[in-house]
Amino acid sequence: MKIHALVLGAFLFLNFFSCTAQSSSALATARIIDLSIGFQKTEILVVYENGESESIPLKNIAPSDLKNIHEIDLNALLLENQKTITNFLNKMDQKGYRIEEMDYSVNNGHFSFIIFRKI
Repeated sequence: MKIHALVLGAFLFLNFFSCTAQSSSALATARIIDLSIGFQKTEILVVYENGESESIPLKNIAPSDLKNIHEIDLNALLLENQKTITNFLNKMDQKGYRIEEMDYSVNNGHFSFIIFRKI
């Protein structure tokens, strides 16, 4: 019985300090707006814990180009955006950020919201 109480106590102790350390870490957020075709700007918007922000442009098809849509390689455009998003995620990883939570929706485009925690 004492061993169970010691193990449980140790687990709770370590879990408490793990949660306390994790909650003191800095957060960054990113919103990925990938419309590919549309009127709105397609980009990755990032806000860091110190209030700094950046915008990383993604490619999209301008409404004026829709009349020539058959001449546009949509797969190449999507692949280029995917490479840009992958590079962004790798840079966040190199800066010490890990994805903590992510939300995704599709409604006339792809919208992602990512919460990063700096480790």
